[in-house]
Amino acid sequence: SEMCIRDRLPVAQVVRRPLVCDGAGVHSSADHANAQPGPLTPLAARMLEYLSSQGLVSHIAAHLRASRDCHPLTEEHQRDLLRLARTFLHPDCPDPQACLAISPEQPFRLGLLRLLLQAINDPDVALPSLLEEGVPTGAFCPLPSSFQWPQVAATASPAPSDLDLVHCEQNWLAAEQDPDCVQRLVDEEVAQGFVEPFHGALEDARRHLSTAVGKLNLVKVPGKEPRLVLDSAVCNLNPRCFVPEHVALPSAGDVRRCFLPEDEYGAWLGLSLDFKAAHKRVRGQLFFYKVCQFGGRFSAFHWQRVGAALLRVSHALLAH
Repeated sequence: SEMCIRDRLPVAQVVRRPLVCDGAGVHSSADHANAQPGPLTPLAARMLEYLSSQGLVSHIAAHLRASRDCHPLTEEHQRDLLRLARTFLHPDCPDPQACLAISPEQPFRLGLLRLLLQAINDPDVALPSLLEEGVPTGAFCPLPSSFQWPQVAATASPAPSDLDLVHCEQNWLAAEQDPDCVQRLVDEEVAQGFVEPFHGALEDARRHLSTAVGKLNLVKVPGKEPRLVLDSAVCNLNPRCFVPEHVALPSAGDVRRCFLPEDEYGAWLGLSLDFKAAHKRVRGQLFFYKVCQFGGRFSAFHWQRVGAALLRVSHALLAH
């Protein structure tokens, strides 16, 4: 009978489940029903033990529920967790400060990210070095592939490199109609170190660099803060950029595939995390981005690559 056959089967059964797109590459899956302990499981346990001892687990949960726009942990707690991670990942590090330092012109602790990717044998372990050197725009040389998504067919036509970069004279209408808001947002990004003013005229920039000047736009959505978008297509920067991979993002169908008919029923919990603030011309003043700006084709590719790596590390920390 069916019951007799089931009784004779091994106790530990692993049902093969198909990979479900989670945006972190072809080797990553959003379905963790069969997740097994991995190399970061002991580190995650130590971190959870520390958070529990400090009464921070419920504090972080309340912080996320309230969608507060600040860090849930104090700098002291962050330092404790960083030291814990460094001790676990690289106990014989000769320079712990450098290992945990935030690299110049970078938002990440690239040394720590490199250790995490090495620990889980991540296929994109070269990413921190690329970020440290500075990522290319793809306008003058091909973008390097991360090999995390299906490759674009070799027969596909690459982006036309013979297109001239254009210098736009004005911004889009929404930006022109609210110059005070645009100036305020630009000043904020200058203060944050994302943008720098160029001290000189456009001709001075041309003598030193291959330049494109895009059109700035102002996006206003009810209930959200206004944000700046730099149109990098109108100046031919985006058309010159050839993305070598078909980056796949999860769909509603992928979410459904995480809940198979044989799964137990339970509560659904959703959590959304967002990275805030990723050539501008404002009232005749030239500005240039030091980071991958919102609106660039290369920006989306590099940020998707970084986000995919962080998601794979998160999966490894949550495996149990």
